[in-house]
Amino acid sequence: RAAAGMPPQDEASNLLKLADQHLSQGFGDEALSASRESARISREKSDKPSELLALQTSVSALSSLSRHDEALREAARASTLAKGIKDKAGEARACAQAAKAHLAKRSVQAALEKAKEAAALYKSAGDKKGEAASLQCSAEAHLLRKGADEALKACGQSVALFKEAGDDAGVAGSLVVTALAHELKADYAAGLASAREALVLFSKAKDKRGLELAKETCALLRRKQGGGGRAPAP
Repeated sequence: RAAAGMPPQDEASNLLKLADQHLSQGFGDEALSASRESARISREKSDKPSELLALQTSVSALSSLSRHDEALREAARASTLAKGIKDKAGEARACAQAAKAHLAKRSVQAALEKAKEAAALYKSAGDKKGEAASLQCSAEAHLLRKGADEALKACGQSVALFKEAGDDAGVAGSLVVTALAHELKADYAAGLASAREALVLFSKAKDKRGLELAKETCALLRRKQGGGGRAPAP
């Protein structure tokens, strides 16, 4: 219920900001509770754009809690709502969220289909970062079924788009996937080169989580390149 003296939509907006804050701090349950209450208030007021944002935040919260089936159902609701209000960007995001949920469930074909749909929608909306992220998701799905060449192709497109958008962390993320695709092909030198480039870019972007991922990938490739054993620092 709205706080005394506060219009319902102001409360919905504040709850959504709170949900985003909880998500950034890793509090998935709290984020889910706040985003669902925000969606309820927006729905009661027939504010569909705000309801859509709240639904998508709920999807993110559910995914953070590894409740992927629920995330997929919520993403489907978000997609339907976005189509109804002709929000291409919102529809693209819902598809991208569904692709990631399918990827987490290791449902490769479903992930590929949703990622392809998301990439097309982002492209039509002129969102290069969104398109690039969807292509990276496709690459990760290809890796799950050992499709190294397909993954490398998708990563190449993703890296190019992230570069056009000036997103260093995005480029770095796709380079890590590129490195893992090279690892699958036993091309450890090429993989290490990609991982090292990712390391530099994550450092430049001050992305600590990405930096750790790049370091772990460098270590993996050094072990493979050396035939096993502990890896030296990247």
